[in-house]
Amino acid sequence: MTKLIFVLAIAAPASPQDDPLAGDTDLPNYVRLSDQIAIAGQPTDEGLKKIKKAGFKAVMQFRSLEKASATEEQTVADLDMAYAYFPYNGIDDALVEGFSRAVSDPSNKPIFIHCGKVNIVTGLWYVYRVLNDHIPEEEAFAEAKELGLDQPKIEQAAKDYVREKRSLASK
Repeated sequence: MTKLIFVLAIAAPASPQDDPLAGDTDLPNYVRLSDQIAIAGQPTDEGLKKIKKAGFKAVMQFRSLEKASATEEQTVADLDMAYAYFPYNGIDDALVEGFSRAVSDPSNKPIFIHCGKVNIVTGLWYVYRVLNDHIPEEEAFAEAKELGLDQPKIEQAAKDYVREKRSLASK
């Protein structure tokens, strides 16, 4: 009697490091944080099309009013994805709450989040990781730096915001 052995192969999703969009010039500083969240600098319209093709459902932009893409909202709408824009004028409660709400809402996922270079997004990621995921500040800061946070003003604003919120929570 012959025994047949069947092997079931289950394809695992590519790790964030294996993402085919990494290094794409239409998506500067693109990094896949998880299978549900990716960040980058300002994408081109072609980059947004690639985001759609990759299966993203939502795009969130964090830029100052004068630097925000004037056509991005329409491009994203034409691609049938959700869109949110949060004007950046420093890290404050409205910005942090908008970021936290967007990355926590399952209807937005997978979500693509960007700013001009990637500093604002990585600063907000640091805040989110410390306050929501309860990651130690040093670990979250090292993560943000590795992801591209390199602007001292945003680094300091993110750290100050975290310390202020922790100080208020301990009272």
